[in-house]
Amino acid sequence: NNTSTYWTGNPDTDPEVSITFDLGCRHILTEIGINFWKADERTTTFSIAVAKDTLGAFTTIMEEITSADDGVTVNTEQFFSLDNTVARYVKFIGIGNSSSSNWTSIANVNIYGNTNCELTTSVFDNLLVEQKLTLFPVPVTNGMLYISSDAKQLGMVEIFDVRGKRVLTIRENVAKQIDVSSLYSGIYFIHVEGEGVGKFVIKK
Repeated sequence: NNTSTYWTGNPDTDPEVSITFDLGCRHILTEIGINFWKADERTTTFSIAVAKDTLGAFTTIMEEITSADDGVTVNTEQFFSLDNTVARYVKFIGIGNSSSSNWTSIANVNIYGNTNCELTTSVFDNLLVEQKLTLFPVPVTNGMLYISSDAKQLGMVEIFDVRGKRVLTIRENVAKQIDVSSLYSGIYFIHVEGEGVGKFVIKK
């Protein structure tokens, strides 16, 4: 949470420019948020790899992704999906940037997901497979979450935080826009009766 300093490396001179985050145990990971140094001047190309334990090989889940280049600064946290990957280690691999320097520099990283350690993921995975909902915007910044659904009106809506605590319930007359302004920044899961399960991020 400090964007005044940065981590950096030069892929032109180093065999691999990477930084690995140890999350202590396996977690279900939903997104990675990155603040790129000099984001208003250049784009950064990078890959993300994960591993489940110290003995396991890293698996690349995002390869040569490019950061945004319009309307962002170092204070902009840019989000990239980790697709509910289960891992303990997350490795950021710098490939270069769009300027002549080619250094890869990042100011801050947040890794989002279920804060509980995962011993088995079968129940959680089955829940996510049922997802039918399209939620937007991503992330939610204005306090309103919109739901795209073929249903004319939604059934009961329940929203849970990453610890599984129910933080919001709407039981009747549910519209396709939900006021989530009372919730803090973070990852949330939403269950809509008859429609399925989805997840969203609030950024304030």
